[in-house]
Amino acid sequence: MNARLLGLVLVAVVAWNAAFSVAGHYGIFLTVGAAALVATMRALAVPTPWRELFTARRGALIAAAAATALLVCVTAFFRAPVLQALPALDAQVRGIYALFGPTNLVESYLALPLIAIAEELVFRGAIQGGLELRLGRTGAAIAAAVLYACGHLASGFPALVGLALVLGLFWGLLRARTGSLWPGVLSHVVWDLFVVVWAPLGASHTFHV
Repeated sequence: MNARLLGLVLVAVVAWNAAFSVAGHYGIFLTVGAAALVATMRALAVPTPWRELFTARRGALIAAAAATALLVCVTAFFRAPVLQALPALDAQVRGIYALFGPTNLVESYLALPLIAIAEELVFRGAIQGGLELRLGRTGAAIAAAVLYACGHLASGFPALVGLALVLGLFWGLLRARTGSLWPGVLSHVVWDLFVVVWAPLGASHTFHV
């Protein structure tokens, strides 16, 4: 691993954990947004074929639409029975939503997409791409997903770490399979808005204008 890539990995994992550590004082969107900005600026210093990753090829756009529909549908159909069957998981989910506090809708629509895009640029773009030379496409997707999950350790919620691992692997394999960031970017943005704004998993999570 070259020095630039190693530096990005350290900055990204530390920045996200630091954001979760102080989110209670400054708000989750402000802290994670700051972490995303710092890590994205660092990611731009790592040689990455951004033009190729964002080329709007037909296959990649179809994969983006399919991945988005899959994530939303699976979440919509299975969240209720899963949370009802696992009270401990339901408690974890409610705790995760408590991180957001009384979130403003305008703030959510501005911050969530930007943070999701930054996470794709950093973890599935620069980091995963940089690891491919050494680990191959699948190995790099797995490694990037593990690092993405490690960035959530300071949240204090094993459920969030596990979710980050599963979703990170899903988005990473999409990037490896299609050679594009569009599937991950679109499905990540829409899914975040779905579970945080449009149909929160925890009934206690509310918004104000």
